[in-house]
Formats: sequence, C-alpha cells, structure tokens
Amino acid sequence: MSESLIDIIRTQLYDHHDEVKASLSELNQSKSLVINGPDDQLIDRGLNISFYRGQKQTVDAVYSILDAYQDETDFLKHYEEYAQGIAEDYTNTSKTFAQMDNPEDDFATLISYLYTLKGQKLIIDSINTLVASK
Repeated sequence: MSESLIDIIRTQLYDHHDEVKASLSELNQSKSLVINGPDDQLIDRGLNISFYRGQKQTVDAVYSILDAYQDETDFLKHYEEYAQGIAEDYTNTSKTFAQMDNPEDDFATLISYLYTLKGQKLIIDSINTLVASK
C-alpha cells in the first residue's frame, strides 16, 4: 500500500522543520563570533535569519492547511492558492530589487523580505516536487 500524498508532505515538513531548527541553533551558537566580526558577517547573519524565518513560516502555514483540509483535493486547492501567492510575491519583490538603482531607506526591509520569500519558496518548491511526482 502506498503512502498518501498528505502523509508524504507531512513527513517532508517534519524534515524541513528539523533542518530549520538545527540551522537556527547553529546560527545562534555562532552569534558571539559574528557580533564582534566584520560587517559582512553581520549582514550574512541577518540574511540567514530572514531565509530561515521564511522556511519556518511556510512549514507552519502548510501544517495549518494540512490540519484544516484532510481531503487531498481540498488540501491541494488551498495549498496551491497559498503557493501561488508566495510565487507572485517573490517574482514582484525580485523585480523591485533588481530595478533598484540606489539603495533607499527601505533597502534593509526589502532585502530582508526578499530573503524571507526565498526561504518560503524553497519549501514551496520542495512540496511542489512531491505533488508533481505523485
């Protein structure tokens, strides 16, 4: 008997959750080394935090969709709406970032948000691969 798509996605989410938790733990352990380090390490740390936050947000959101819709068809409908929103937001934010000539006041906010979206997109792409292979 083959495993249902819902169960496969849930297992994948558990794996992603563990990876994010381990990455954040590692990032926190190296915090004292980075805080006193060069500026580029501080920027890199901030971008990593945004990236992992995006992954965590998406893992949590997909868990919520799974909990709300146990039927595979209902789940896929709501998941695809969520995934489409992330994809559109990522595309629009990437275009805005690419067209930015001079860093503006909101540069830090924009790049942080872009990296949050990159983290979200990583999880979405992973789940989309599972859905396509089923």
